[in-house]
Amino acid sequence: MKNYIIKLKFTSPVRFGPDRAGAGLTLGNETCHSDTFFSALCIEWLKIFGEAEMNEMVRWAEAGHFILSSLLPWKGQELFLPKPVLFLEKSNTRKNEPAYGKTLKKLKWIPASAFDSYIRFLKEGGELPFSQEGNKAWSEVLIARAAIARDKETMPYVISAYRFPFGEAERHHQPKEPLPETGLYFILKIDSEELMDKLMIVLESLGLTGIGGKKTTGLGRFELAEEPIEFDSNSGLYDSDTALGKMLDRTGEFYMSLSVVAPSEEELEAFEPQESFYTLVYRSGFVESASYWPSPIKRRPVAMFGTGSCFKAPLCGRILDLSSGGNHPVYRYGKGMYLGVKI
Repeated sequence: MKNYIIKLKFTSPVRFGPDRAGAGLTLGNETCHSDTFFSALCIEWLKIFGEAEMNEMVRWAEAGHFILSSLLPWKGQELFLPKPVLFLEKSNTRKNEPAYGKTLKKLKWIPASAFDSYIRFLKEGGELPFSQEGNKAWSEVLIARAAIARDKETMPYVISAYRFPFGEAERHHQPKEPLPETGLYFILKIDSEELMDKLMIVLESLGLTGIGGKKTTGLGRFELAEEPIEFDSNSGLYDSDTALGKMLDRTGEFYMSLSVVAPSEEELEAFEPQESFYTLVYRSGFVESASYWPSPIKRRPVAMFGTGSCFKAPLCGRILDLSSGGNHPVYRYGKGMYLGVKI
């Protein structure tokens, strides 16, 4: 298996819906869960290569030969990882130690190059091992739109979206200094050169189609920020991917998920919740495929382990079929990708 980091730069704002059902258009997420991203890849794969090739890709993924993470933030040379859902008893308490309670509560992303130092900080206390200033890779924007229907009054509404500055892609800004390069990336584990070549074709096409919500209004367009970066535990271009390569291949006291996970029935029976730290995300929504049903129809909802959950042993996960009487399967990606957490 080869490991790749694939960095996306966004040429327009992008909208990802919130995890909370019924939250409306004025709330959103800055990143995209792996199941949503995989569904977008499936739809684009179907358009380009046809149903047989798309089903073959899904079979490769189900067998563990094509595994991807959620979309995570990057800024410059730094890659960010989700804050681990991990509660550790401190080995010692120092006098006059800074209080980070409110800071940690708001913290969502950890620089990959400082991840091990952050775990030591949770265990031993002391100073937070990285500065939060300048780490934010995005800004939230509220976009006004109008719903136009025949014989009805035009109704304005507002969409929450996120902007990832990337140099000249932000032409409406005229800063005194160059804008930082930011975006989202995903980690890919793959063992087929042919499948990798097809993925690159699909990503180029998907960048024109867009990902996320409200694509018909121009949101979610992206390009590759650079060529895919191959990495492992012994190589890397920067501190961040070097650190990531070591953590991805190592064993640990815990295993932190970099994707949303849908465990198999056997894994659920063997799962011991008291030994793990995790969140659950409720996944629902409409089937995007126009060929599934003549009119929009909701897919069956499912609960999954969230990105950042920490387990004593990694759960392999599975790909679910959430179809319900439609014309084809509705896949929900739930395969696990993990990094080893050393305590």
